Amino acid sequence: MRRLILPVVVVLSCGAAIAQVFVGTERVSEPIAKSMRAASPAPAVAMARDRAGVAIAWSAAVDGVERIFVRRLETGAQAAGAITMLPASSSLLDAHSPSIAAAPNGDGFIVTWLETAPQKDATSAALYCRLDSALRPSTANVLMLFLPAGLPAPLVRSNDSTWIAAGPRLWHVRNDGVLDRMTDLPFAPASMTIADTPQLVTVRDDVVATTRSCVSDNTCKAMGGSAFGGCPPFLGGFRVCDVPIRANRLHFFAAGQPQEMTLQFDFRGSSDDAAIASNGRDTLVASFAGAQNSGGDVIVSHVDATSFQPFSRRQVVGTIAPHDESTRPDVAADEQRCIIVWRDGNDIAGAALDRDGRVTPLPIPSTASVERNPSVIALAKDLFVIAYEKVDGDRRFIAWRIVSFATRRRLT
Repeated sequence: MRRLILPVVVVLSCGAAIAQVFVGTERVSEPIAKSMRAASPAPAVAMARDRAGVAIAWSAAVDGVERIFVRRLETGAQAAGAITMLPASSSLLDAHSPSIAAAPNGDGFIVTWLETAPQKDATSAALYCRLDSALRPSTANVLMLFLPAGLPAPLVRSNDSTWIAAGPRLWHVRNDGVLDRMTDLPFAPASMTIADTPQLVTVRDDVVATTRSCVSDNTCKAMGGSAFGGCPPFLGGFRVCDVPIRANRLHFFAAGQPQEMTLQFDFRGSSDDAAIASNGRDTLVASFAGAQNSGGDVIVSHVDATSFQPFSRRQVVGTIAPHDESTRPDVAADEQRCIIVWRDGNDIAGAALDRDGRVTPLPIPSTASVERNPSVIALAKDLFVIAYEKVDGDRRFIAWRIVSFATRRRLT
């Protein structure tokens, strides 16, 4: 059943001031071709902002293969200009999983993507190109060959630097699009942000303990355990089984620190990727706790961006309904708050988390269409854009909404 959301304004009490959150009217693109790739947990729309405004990137099918497209959004969140299809290295490979960030000088963008053969279990190559401010692309350049299929190539910009991570490597990009230095990483990151230095995170499924039970050999094998010995006679035919207890371990890596470290945070939940953002003071990691096929919580964990101490605070900011398709949350931050968005059933849900730890649900109206895999970007103080994929029957669209905040004094 669709949830009914009536209000479009939420009031957040803050001492003598009230902060109001406004979710704007949904903007929808013209119909686009459906993707030929299997569903990915990554956001369906990648977004970045340069001096001229926001650009979005997505993938869709063209003549039997997948391709990457980019387009501008105007300040008022209207689509602007023509859609540009990015060059691919081969007419036989699918180009998918785009990531986009502003170029080092703030004019135009760097875009990364993966190219994969259509057959099952094929390996991928990570590629990138430079876009000028009119979104005219350079030739496609190969970052890394023979990546495991589906491995992301996240990309971020902060201050005057743009960084790419592909596989277990991190590159710094010059303004002309040339890679000028490379660092080996302890893992392949699923998400990345920058405070003063690159900060990266990934999730790994680890065995954290074992438990013992009497089960059949087939059951033991299905649970990933190892069987030995016999059980008591009244449990004839059963054997002792050491069953692994698994947890997702969130690995956090701060590159360029005097002692580079991986901070580990154990939690039970989905093995899909976490998302990371920084406002220059705190680093925030958004993840799910609870198997997606049974539902669970949306969690935000905090890291001090200067000392990189282990996660000092975890907060539940919402819930996720059970569903079968793989998904992940996304997060963006400004000076005052962070915005977390996620797919909840067939709708987009979100919450604002302010500096004092207060959580305000975002009043995103439900629609009859299927909306999935959202992303979010901070445009300026108190101003964000949420983008997502929208499917209505056999038609597919890119949709987005402006989220803004205003603070006014109490009258009493």
